Amino acid sequence: MTTTLEQDIVLAAASVEIAASGQAAKQPSVNILAYTGGIMRVGGWGDIAINLAGLDCGGAIPLLVDHDPGLDNVLGKGEAKVLIGQLHVAGHIVGSTAAARKVLDLAEGGFPLQASVGVAPEETTRVGPGERVEINGRTVVAPKGGLTVVAKGKLREVSVVTLGCDSRTSVAIAASKGAGDDDVLTAERVRVSAIMKLTAKTPEIAAKAVSEGWDATRTELEDASAVIAELSRFSRETGVRIGVMYGGEDIGAIEDGVPDRAISEGLLGEWRHGLEKRRAAM
Repeated sequence: MTTTLEQDIVLAAASVEIAASGQAAKQPSVNILAYTGGIMRVGGWGDIAINLAGLDCGGAIPLLVDHDPGLDNVLGKGEAKVLIGQLHVAGHIVGSTAAARKVLDLAEGGFPLQASVGVAPEETTRVGPGERVEINGRTVVAPKGGLTVVAKGKLREVSVVTLGCDSRTSVAIAASKGAGDDDVLTAERVRVSAIMKLTAKTPEIAAKAVSEGWDATRTELEDASAVIAELSRFSRETGVRIGVMYGGEDIGAIEDGVPDRAISEGLLGEWRHGLEKRRAAM
């Protein structure tokens, strides 16, 4: 069944990290992983999934505080883009407004700011419990209460708030330090795109990598560590011995939930040691 609705959907991101420079930064850049493409639970809607192919996200996207469109709460503007079945928003914060100064001050003080994205649905479809649906390049199964698929909609705005609900999404804001604004945004999009490709099956790692500024090497290490941890848990619970391959090569095994030395020291240990040495040399 297809319906047309007007109540807005608010998708919330997990965290906001702002790294403002000591000097007055001109239009800090912002990058938001706003929606990971799967099922989320939204207040007033229940479980939903948004078909990004039907989402109108063109033009300048307003950046606000607490979804308040008043001039005193304008942060700046951004541009939305769909990458690998996920919604990203990149833009700038206009530092001259009171709202922007408040957000930057709170971030510099270590307050865990979050963000939310407002979507106006135009057409929705209900999916029954247990039914499968192809959306955003993946197959999702509707939970017990069923699923609402937003077939068409409009991205209206992105807001910085104090509370969010989707732990798989993230926001990163960084002040430009000499480089051109376009260069900063391009570099960040390349970084985020690389992260998304490496973490297609581990969205929690993707969120942390984007928000904490990891590069591809650090992301690949943490992703591999997360996979080894999950395999170890399975081995411990089932008693199954698991052989581990990486890059097409047999590198070791996990038995009774414990990775052997070839994995814990040879792969992950040496990998982490090399990363730490590189960081120390920077």
